Amino acid sequence: MNRSKKKASTLNTGHFAGLSGGRLPGSRGDSSRSPRFTGIGAGELAGLAIIVGTALFLRFGRWDLLEFKGDEATALQLALGCIQQGRLPTAGLMSSIGAANPPLFIYLLIPIVALSANLAIITSYIAASGTAAVVVCWHIGRKYYSPAVGLIAAAFFAVSPWAVIYSRKIWAQDFVPVFASLTLWALHALISGKNRRAIFWVVLLPLCLIQIHYSGFALTAAVGCILLLLRPKFDWRFATGGAVVAFIVLIPFLYEQTNNGWADFHQGARTLGNDARSNPNDLLIDPASGSSLSNHHYLTHALGIMNGGEIEELIGLSKWDFEKDLTLENWALWFQQLVFTSGVVYLLVLGAAGIRWSNTFPWVTVEQGEAQTAWMLVFWVVVPTLVYLGVWLKTALSYFVLFYPAPFLFCAVIGQELWIKAKASLFLKALLCGTLGFILAGNLSFILHLYAFVARNGGAHGNYGTILSYKQQAAIYLARNADVRRLQSEGRLLQMDRFGEGNPPQPDIPLLALLANISPQGPGFPSHAGMLIIDRNRASFTDDQWARLDAFPRQEFGPIEIYFSPPKAK
Repeated sequence: MNRSKKKASTLNTGHFAGLSGGRLPGSRGDSSRSPRFTGIGAGELAGLAIIVGTALFLRFGRWDLLEFKGDEATALQLALGCIQQGRLPTAGLMSSIGAANPPLFIYLLIPIVALSANLAIITSYIAASGTAAVVVCWHIGRKYYSPAVGLIAAAFFAVSPWAVIYSRKIWAQDFVPVFASLTLWALHALISGKNRRAIFWVVLLPLCLIQIHYSGFALTAAVGCILLLLRPKFDWRFATGGAVVAFIVLIPFLYEQTNNGWADFHQGARTLGNDARSNPNDLLIDPASGSSLSNHHYLTHALGIMNGGEIEELIGLSKWDFEKDLTLENWALWFQQLVFTSGVVYLLVLGAAGIRWSNTFPWVTVEQGEAQTAWMLVFWVVVPTLVYLGVWLKTALSYFVLFYPAPFLFCAVIGQELWIKAKASLFLKALLCGTLGFILAGNLSFILHLYAFVARNGGAHGNYGTILSYKQQAAIYLARNADVRRLQSEGRLLQMDRFGEGNPPQPDIPLLALLANISPQGPGFPSHAGMLIIDRNRASFTDDQWARLDAFPRQEFGPIEIYFSPPKAK
């Protein structure tokens, strides 16, 4: 760029490296091999402690409010099967595209389940991984951008409603944030830190993420595009090592596929080739059941995942009751999306200006290292979105959890850039701090409001379902009065979600009954009597249908009701 050194220096101090007055290590004019990681001051340490403490509070609190449905129970059953019967799982949970996932998620559960089958301990393990992702985000921001970026990004991550939601239950997507965060860290170490051996993790982590959830293919595409564009130097031996380790972990799944004619691969190909799943109008939720529906709302998913957008994907038909009390929270979440979008545009400009042959933005001068870092973040969110768009895949909000922690880094970078532009204006800086505090407070209030809502209603009529505590109460009641396994084998324990259709129960309550480890006491249920589980957060009956059910005796556990039919005549 034909710009004066004075002008270049002014612009550089407004970008990542210059935030602390110097160049980004690894850029032109800096001979250091890796960014300088200076000691943490008392103020920064206090800020980090508050952020991590908040993250722990939101992720570890209120175990009674946890989701525990079919997928959670199935995952726990598979892990328990390995511990108790020595059966190594060869497949994981069923994906939304109708193909079984590889079993890596179950493998991640096995060590903690081997220690204890207590749900509080298992979910604490998962919550710890979500908190670790926040710390990794802080580390990336501090080491490769600036201390302020690290703290701001970690603060956004700590209180983001969806980041909290996807870090508390026994579900594959709840491990995605920490794997995605570690992958982004490895990329920074390789490209900005010039650590050629970091390629081992750059290869291994996204390939493992695919085995946790198939959305990992989109993140792997982003990593591949970043490597092709920036072409960092790396050690091929370590790259090969990462691929080999990922392949070894995948062997049990591949073995299973050879036995079933590669059925899951064929199902995945059919879905990508012709995404014919029902939802012709691209609805967000099923108007009858409240369950979320896959759709093509890529941009709204991409914006919503960073805070509490599209909460109807979780609470379904309960959304309108939930949102009627929200005012400032919605404004804060909307404003955060605006900040994120501004960050994407800003970093895209920096990346484009850093292309040597480009004169797209001749008034902007950036160092090579700054442009590389900008491209990493931009590709992190743009490429996966384009992958979903390219195959025209119907997605759920959970497909975009792999964005973490990039959206929070975007917000932190644009926030610090505005701080620098404010210069000596105390009013503008106070306004900026107030805006940051408003957004963070809005996120925190949103998640606390959600906790209060599901506690008050025993859950939500949507994907959230009924909270764990009520299901445990119903399970203990069953375990004290009958052999639950026998009830199931005799077909006397059913569940009704659609009126008149009694089906085998979801695995959640029967598994909780077995985990309670209680022997039947007292007279128990009458011989040959039938029991019908109805979850008001799953069923949608008319008033007349509920009235017909009232003719039968029942036990209530919040939204969970167990109805009893008379003993069958012999």
